Amino acid sequence: PMLDRLGPKKIVVASSAPPVKYPDSYGIDMATAGELIAFQALISLLKKRNARALLDECRDGAREALASGKGSEINWMKKLYDAVPDELKEKVVTTGWLNQAALISYCKLAQAVIFPSLCEGFGIPVLEAFYFRKPLLLSNVSSLPEVAGEAAIYFDPHQPSDIANAILRALTMTKKEQTEWINKGTQRLKLFSWQKTADEIETILNNILLS
Repeated sequence: PMLDRLGPKKIVVASSAPPVKYPDSYGIDMATAGELIAFQALISLLKKRNARALLDECRDGAREALASGKGSEINWMKKLYDAVPDELKEKVVTTGWLNQAALISYCKLAQAVIFPSLCEGFGIPVLEAFYFRKPLLLSNVSSLPEVAGEAAIYFDPHQPSDIANAILRALTMTKKEQTEWINKGTQRLKLFSWQKTADEIETILNNILLS
């Protein structure tokens, strides 16, 4: 690897949050679809509703398309999601891409922010939740606990029941509890700013030039 050849004395990483993407034609490598919480929940739901035949059909169809090397005219992932009962579809709104103004409106009106990410280089959405003064429900993996500290309600992103319990806790918390979590987030946010980032990078670059 390049880093091995260069033999760096110190590595400094400046990261930002990746764009939101969805399975299949929306950009995620299908080899990793099984790691997605939404996909795991979908499979669990279909199994409970005795939709084994549909699961087998989509699995076999995807495998045949992969083996042929020609792809498929059928979006097998979409076919699975289309099987979600209408009563659930009405309760879960998939907004698609939002412009900045719409995103701000959603954040302002939200009762809480949940971020069930499996891996982050940093975690900009954590700071966004703090900025909009919302209680934060957060994965307990990757860099996220380091960023949020004690200002978030953590859950195991690999356990749907753990996620559900965190959501239930947010929806049933008292006004006092909500204020306490918001205040924790506000205090935590003070540790991060672009000015501080710029100053730290400037210090590092100056040290390199002087060494």
